Amino acid sequence: MNVRSPGYVNLGAPRSLDRSVSLFDIKHAFASTFLYDLPFGRGRSFLSHAPGFIQGVIGDWSISGVGRIQGGLPMAVVLRDDNGLGILNPSSGNLRTIRPDLVPGAPLINPRWNRNCPIGQNCEPYFNPAAFMRPVKGTLGNAPRTFDNARGPTQQFFDLSLQKNFPIGKEGKRRFQVRIDAINVLNHPIFRIGRLEDAGEIFAPPTEATLTTTDYDRWAAFSPSTRPARSTAAGAALMTQINNIVINNRIPGSQSLRPDFFHVPVPEGFFSMDANSFDITTAQGLRLYRLRQAYTPDRWGFLDVTPGRSGYTPRFIQVALKFYF
Repeated sequence: MNVRSPGYVNLGAPRSLDRSVSLFDIKHAFASTFLYDLPFGRGRSFLSHAPGFIQGVIGDWSISGVGRIQGGLPMAVVLRDDNGLGILNPSSGNLRTIRPDLVPGAPLINPRWNRNCPIGQNCEPYFNPAAFMRPVKGTLGNAPRTFDNARGPTQQFFDLSLQKNFPIGKEGKRRFQVRIDAINVLNHPIFRIGRLEDAGEIFAPPTEATLTTTDYDRWAAFSPSTRPARSTAAGAALMTQINNIVINNRIPGSQSLRPDFFHVPVPEGFFSMDANSFDITTAQGLRLYRLRQAYTPDRWGFLDVTPGRSGYTPRFIQVALKFYF
């Protein structure tokens, strides 16, 4: 996970607001190794008097393994925009440090996440979008910098090796080793949280403009039996009614909406909802419509598996020949 700013201290806030576990914190980790000499061949429990050919095939084999289980990384969540506080980079407004507000009582892990559909843009995200809402514009959100109590899935690693040494010469100082390694033998996936470059960004800035004709046409086409087309008198009147919601919620004398206009919780299952499914003839529906358009499902909340980047290596077997001298 790579959220690019260290926190609210950049905006002059007390350092105490950024106190949390680190982005790379592993709270629990257990590792173990073993080495076992297989009980076959000379000097061992079975076939201890095996002739030379049999000894060469089954004798002196050993098996070893390395296993590790560790907890996941903590969740982080930020707004993609500056929430009106872009004092460090006003030209881009992309601080990646303003955090959302927490929704009291909402679970941080998405109750709709399904182990049968753990990753991909067609699956519900692992973390819960409904646990957060945009803070009032111009303010800092109350979410912590990272969440100790909301982490990615447990990571499991297990490698096995089978090896046999063939002594060379009478002194036994030199030997030839045949080794077979099974890497990630149980093929456990190693999930990372979101995309590496911009992980953690939950919302881009929602537009504060009135509805465009394209916006209305797409919204009406979503349910043509109940939403009149813009070309009809009823449709034109409805579009005017919707845009009046925007106009009536602007700060007098400006084109900006009230600072608290988008300070609303989103419903559970927000990730899977189409923006056009909301009833934008109401202020609440219009808020959710614009927030859904600004939601960034490709950047936040989901799990991903990327060989070589997330620490995941698909199961494979390698054979090695070693000469010790």
